[in-house]
Amino acid sequence: AKDQLMAEWKNVRYLILDECSMPSRFFFTKLSKHVTIAKTGGRAMKALAVLASAPLYYPIDTLRDATGDMIGRTPFEQFRTAVLLREQVRVRDPAWLDFLRHLRRGEVQSNHIDMLKTLVLTDKSCLPTNFGEKPWSEALLVTPRRSVRNLWNDAALQSHCLRTGARQCICLAEDTKEGSPLTMQERYAIATRRQSKWNDALQRNAAPDIITIAIGMKAMITANIETELDVANGARGGVVDAMLDEDEGTGEGTVVILNKLPRYVLVKMERTKA
Repeated sequence: AKDQLMAEWKNVRYLILDECSMPSRFFFTKLSKHVTIAKTGGRAMKALAVLASAPLYYPIDTLRDATGDMIGRTPFEQFRTAVLLREQVRVRDPAWLDFLRHLRRGEVQSNHIDMLKTLVLTDKSCLPTNFGEKPWSEALLVTPRRSVRNLWNDAALQSHCLRTGARQCICLAEDTKEGSPLTMQERYAIATRRQSKWNDALQRNAAPDIITIAIGMKAMITANIETELDVANGARGGVVDAMLDEDEGTGEGTVVILNKLPRYVLVKMERTKA
């Protein structure tokens, strides 16, 4: 097992931890131990750097810290930027605080259930909710279900176009193979594959067959494009302009099916460091 581990790590120079929030020194201690075995075969590993006098993340105690603890801390010395969390924003609503305290102990009462029912849109106890007025008109939906998300986005776009009179431009996907259009047999094979159950995981990450855009519609980035400028996964904005291909013409009506992709779609982010 050690030989296999060493073979896998032989040419590795970087280890990237994605979406790992506030890892502890103990975590890095174990990580350093296993990486040491992978890179050196288990020989003793000395401290990689002189510990700084001003701790970056975890306090240093030279009298009590073991060698492994010090090694586990050294990765923090590589960080160029440290963000200190001085204030943690917590729930301040007294009703929710009371509910969470009882929920933590498994002692939820009937009044807590009644309070939760006021948040269910289909329950008769739900508080008055008008999706035509703020803040409900700008509500965001958080759901792990792709089908629910698509229906929500379609309904939000329809509502936006009816309210503002914006025209919908529908872009159809054009599958190609080595730059050439697909044959009828290839189109049939793709259509059959998309309907298979084993392809569900692939479809969750696939580009949609149809994309509808409209000036003023909301947009969200779903991939990290330029994290230093806050153009990253989850960032929101709105479509402010789009240039169609000159062959499209001006067109009429509220819905237009495009023959060619737009030359560009301009999105203004709500927040960016640019």
